[in-house]
Amino acid sequence: MAFRSRFQHLIFICLLWTILTISFHNSGVSRLIQIKESQSCPLTSPLLIGWTNISNWMEDYDKQKLVELGGSYKPVDCNPNQAIAIVVPYRNRDHQLNIFLCYIHPFLQRQQLDYTIFVVEQTGRSAFNRGMLLNVGFIEALRRRSFDCFIFHDVDLLPEDDRNSYACPEVGKPRHLSVAINTFGYRPIGVNHFGGVSSVSTTDFVAVNGFSNKFWGWGGEDDDLFNRLCSRNFSVQRHQPLRQTRYMMLAHEPAKPNSDRKRILRDNKKNLPVTMMTDGLISLKYRIISNNLKRFCTHIIVELQR
Repeated sequence: MAFRSRFQHLIFICLLWTILTISFHNSGVSRLIQIKESQSCPLTSPLLIGWTNISNWMEDYDKQKLVELGGSYKPVDCNPNQAIAIVVPYRNRDHQLNIFLCYIHPFLQRQQLDYTIFVVEQTGRSAFNRGMLLNVGFIEALRRRSFDCFIFHDVDLLPEDDRNSYACPEVGKPRHLSVAINTFGYRPIGVNHFGGVSSVSTTDFVAVNGFSNKFWGWGGEDDDLFNRLCSRNFSVQRHQPLRQTRYMMLAHEPAKPNSDRKRILRDNKKNLPVTMMTDGLISLKYRIISNNLKRFCTHIIVELQR
């Protein structure tokens, strides 16, 4: 997606916000009508099994048959009151992606969620830019339908316990999900950490103008988003108890860190109100190479532009 001027991009963001407001109102009305016609899903799903030994896990192909083309699922026996987009930034990890998709669909279905999985793949030789890919996923997902919240999910992290709810957080209360990871001995990650797996309401993500687009290479974009959320006085939440927030990290080659990430993070924070409104969704530049509805996900291949 390319804009001839920042003014045109600003108009697009304003139109996006207007469409979101209207669509959320309309979807809310339609959902109220649907709930009257069918039973709404319970807050705690009766299908939960608790902790899963992922090392002995086998693909559940029967449940995979319930997934619609493009990676969408909605329970047939109850009516969920939220629509969730799961965005996975991706490049050159086919084996991990296959494991992730086969595992995450049954996990989400046991929580009786209405969701769609978007895999956003970066093409070209530029350093990996996780923040930009997640911004692209946000905009392209909303072109398809309205979503109440977004879960930004690394492809190498698998949740071990389905009581770790992927339901939408409250507005103003974004949630960090991957608190305890096996590679760190399941020790809780610092309270100012927001990477790995996190969920944000659509309203909150627009309010902070999404992720910064400046972080090329590993690291920094999640810390910057945390600063943006805090600047809006949003309260980052975590599930309790801690044992339900455990994740297994799939083995992979370590990513090359962005040697400039600390400076960018520091500079952004110095003048955060201005930076936040000029760097993010509003300044995003990219070109869609392909957008395909695959068996277990919507696969978007994109060329990021500096």
